[in-house]
Amino acid sequence: MKKKLKKIVYIINHTSFFVSHRFELAKYANKNSYQIYLITGKAGSKKMEKFSNKIIKKSKIKFFRANFSPSSINIFSEISSFYQIIKFCRKIKPDIIHTASPKANLIGGLVGKIINVPSLVISISGEGHLFTKKNIINNILSFVYKLIQKYIFSHQNKTIILQNTEDFKKFSKLDNYTNCSLVPGSGVNLNKYKSISPHQTNKNILFVGRILIDKGIIEFIEAAKYIKKKFPDWNFIVVGPKDYKNPSKIKDKILDKWISDRIIIWKDYNANMSKYYENSAIVCLPSHKEGFSKVILEAGASARPVVVSDIPGCKEAMLPKISGELFKKKDSKQLIKKLILLINNPKLRVKYGIYGRKLVKEKFEINKINKKILNIYNSLYKKCTTKKN
Repeated sequence: MKKKLKKIVYIINHTSFFVSHRFELAKYANKNSYQIYLITGKAGSKKMEKFSNKIIKKSKIKFFRANFSPSSINIFSEISSFYQIIKFCRKIKPDIIHTASPKANLIGGLVGKIINVPSLVISISGEGHLFTKKNIINNILSFVYKLIQKYIFSHQNKTIILQNTEDFKKFSKLDNYTNCSLVPGSGVNLNKYKSISPHQTNKNILFVGRILIDKGIIEFIEAAKYIKKKFPDWNFIVVGPKDYKNPSKIKDKILDKWISDRIIIWKDYNANMSKYYENSAIVCLPSHKEGFSKVILEAGASARPVVVSDIPGCKEAMLPKISGELFKKKDSKQLIKKLILLINNPKLRVKYGIYGRKLVKEKFEINKINKKILNIYNSLYKKCTTKKN
């Protein structure tokens, strides 16, 4: 007799985020008796979405796109998407809903609570622009968000996944120190980077990510302007989508000026990132907020030293003075100092890179991370079936 598959619905802002951060997990869960469904909102970047949609189509994951947009506060489209997702979930009757990203956590969590989905997994990877940019509207919306979040957290069979210790302490306290699990990021597939040598001769400093103020792109540019005067043969390379929609996005005309002034070399989003890591000497992430940086893990897997801001989602993905350097968030002068330290010390760069790869192998290899999350799924599913019996 064929074994019945348990059903998981992933509700996530974009297909691109699902492919980069949850696709390997979904495949792993599918191999372990889970049938996979995916619901996402509107595209953040057309180019990223086009690539991601091809991946999902090949995988034959049952996929539904709802009307919600991560950066929108249009109440009509949000209500519309809410009912779309309710209808979809009622039809397939999932055993588990797993949400990730702020808007998806809100909508997906509400759906799971209202239609009483047996189990709910909520991945908190950061609280988004709503909580980082302070103004009257955002203050009101963040207050409402927290009220709804409190209601979602009252679900009787749930797990809240936190990616760094600071968020874990914060949310554990909100949830009376129960139903929270610390899982450091989404892991990295070492096989994609195994051919990269820690020894390199290039002079490239790499920034990977969306070109947002929140990602520290301004500090990166300030460092580039200063360092290129002293080390004109060093390049600052930015790899990220130009068309990504976000309130923190750098305007196209500003980015174009940075490119025309030769402050940076810009490369559009590319699914095959290993070649950029291989062709870099230093990976820099001056981010203002992170759940847990996948870029730092990929840099480590590529045996590249990192220079990153001293925030929980960055500093927990590396070892200061062992696999890279930390600097104070938003402090361009400190960032410059740390980058120059590595520019002047090629042997130190190699040393940091070797330890970075060792760290990723020991703590953040993707199968280890996926196994932790699968255990959460199995535990929640078992609890539900035990109650029924």
